[in-house]
Parts: sequence; C-alpha cells; structure tokens
Amino acid sequence: MQLTMSGESIETLMYRGTKAILELKISYPQIMGPLSKQSEYRFNDLYCKQARALNRQARTEYYHKASEEARMAEEQEYDFTLHSLIRTFATTRLEQRFTSVVFDRYQYTGGPHGTTVRNGNTWDLLTGSQVPLPYFFTKNAPYRKVILQQIERQISGQKEREEIPFFENPLRNAKQCFNETNYYLTNNSLAVFYPLYTLAPYYSGILAYKIPFEALDGCWASGKRPSETAQVNVGFSSRFGTELL
Repeated sequence: MQLTMSGESIETLMYRGTKAILELKISYPQIMGPLSKQSEYRFNDLYCKQARALNRQARTEYYHKASEEARMAEEQEYDFTLHSLIRTFATTRLEQRFTSVVFDRYQYTGGPHGTTVRNGNTWDLLTGSQVPLPYFFTKNAPYRKVILQQIERQISGQKEREEIPFFENPLRNAKQCFNETNYYLTNNSLAVFYPLYTLAPYYSGILAYKIPFEALDGCWASGKRPSETAQVNVGFSSRFGTELL
C-alpha cells in the first residue's frame, strides 16, 4: 500500500440578502497508507480541526465584517467588492518518514488587493509529530550559516539578473528576517520562504529559496538526513503561482 495524500475542502458563498458578500474555500490534507494509526490520526485530526475552526471564524467574524461593509457601501452608494477567504495547500514532500505540507491563506477584505500568509508544516511520521528546523541537525551545527550562505548566493544571482525588484539591502534583510519556522522539505532540498513585503514588493510574491540536502552534509543529526524522493504530483492553487516543488 502506497502512502497517499488527499485534499478535502469546504466551499460556500455567503450572502447578505440577495447579494454575495463572502466566498469561502478551505482545503485541507488527509493522509493514509503504511504509517502508524497514531501518526495518521494526529495528522488528519489536526487539519480537520483547523479547517472547522477557520470555517466557524469565517461564518461569524469575517461574515460580520463583510456584511457591515456591504451595508455601508449600499448606504453611501459605492461599489462593494466580494470578500474572500481562501486556504489552499501543497504537499511538497510525501514520504514515510518526513513529509511536508505548505498552506497559503489568502484573504481579501477590500482595497487594491488581498494578502497571502504562508505556513509550512513538516512531520516526522515515525513519531507522528511536527518537527522544527533544529530537529534535523546536530547540536552546535552551523546549519543556519550554511542556509543563509545559500540564500545570499541565490539572491545575489537574482539581483544581478534583475529577476526580482528587491528592496534596498536584500542580503541584510534576508539575514535579519530569517525565521526557522518558515521552512519545508521537497524531494531533494530544504526550502526557506520569506513573507510578503520582507525582501521585495507585494507583486514579487512570497520568495522561497531551496538548499540542496548535500549542501548541509556535516550538519545532519544521525538518522535525520531526509532521503531524496520522487517528485510529488499534488495540485496547488496559489494567488502568486509560486513554484514550491
């Protein structure tokens, strides 16, 4: 039996009277296959609960805000734009030991554009637990230094090729804004991402930098170096179309 990941979703369009005011789309992953029942339950239960909680929040707090703006737009005779709450996910690595899932939460509440917040979750399915970045490395290993060197090299290349309209001092910003929680694994690399506006303007999207596993050789803790796997083919919808795999 093969390890598989499916996507479940909650979708609805909410109205104030006859006017649609809030679109809601919440996608969440469910895993099954050759893993312990405890790991399967922890994984699936967490994301079911998160989806239900976000659904409740949307139907109360976010619906109320959209309804109030729609009422004001009607009273003051200006155009109301449909509000949105869209949460999508991508499985960037699906493997019996280490698996990563990345979530993008897009929200629009009026104005010129919405905003997207990304979260990466990496699991050790042997223990059924999410794991932080330091989990993979030996104590005092210079993994942060190696990761930042790799990121700085890639940013320098992008800047030289004028691929990204970076803010001033992007190398300094990348170092200062490096956050160990903003990571995920792919089939052959560790990826670090930066939130919107961190390194470049909004339209540049969420920037991600991949560090090949071999670049971190010498830092991995015993038995914690992820193996290279086949690329995962799981659909992902992003407002910025950022390539994750």
